[in-house]
Amino acid sequence: PYDAEFIVPVINHFAIIPGDNENLAGDENGAMIKALAVDGRNASTYEGSATLTVNCNDDDVEGIDEYEFGRLAFPDCDGVSISGAGVTDNGDGTWSLDDGWDSLASREIAIENETATIGFTITVTDASTAGGPYTGTSPEIVYFPEEYSGLWLWADDATAGSAFDVHVAAVDEFRNIRWMEKRLINLSANRPAEVPGAVLLEDGIGSVLVNASAGDLDILATDPIALNYDTVLASR
Repeated sequence: PYDAEFIVPVINHFAIIPGDNENLAGDENGAMIKALAVDGRNASTYEGSATLTVNCNDDDVEGIDEYEFGRLAFPDCDGVSISGAGVTDNGDGTWSLDDGWDSLASREIAIENETATIGFTITVTDASTAGGPYTGTSPEIVYFPEEYSGLWLWADDATAGSAFDVHVAAVDEFRNIRWMEKRLINLSANRPAEVPGAVLLEDGIGSVLVNASAGDLDILATDPIALNYDTVLASR
């Protein structure tokens, strides 16, 4: 029978529900987006288009301001990508959603990211449908580094006869710094030079001073337990 008091559920806001709030770099993840009425029902009449944006929260990571290599271990969110049916990458850090909503005014998106450690939210906005704009923001989605898989070695600018810094980091397969690591790493060189025999990685990174005469210098960093290694060529 006809219900004279029935109110057609029209859009009031969006909800974005991530598949997983905590992930490892490279994990498959996604989210469900729903257009909802003011009372929380699915706005089944909704047929609008919208825009997605990623809001990076990496500045809020505890201790980043005190961490010398904070921007390496806690980068921006440029590596995040979103895809799915009816999703178009606008090339400016936003994505467009067409009007291809299902009968419950919902749809799924895929989230891809190999960068860590980062935290971000996703906001959906419809600024063109009458009565809008309509928006909604997801809970925070965090990506941590994958398991320890290697070393990353790099050197500052070198001048013959002057000491320069060499840095070693514990990284995952995507070269994300594993800031939770504490490891003792052996160091050596391909010719006589003032190179410390080891460096202690605190918060995933360690640095030493190196000095050598003019010429190319190959420095080798080796993890004596995991047997991971990396080399750097310091031209002097």
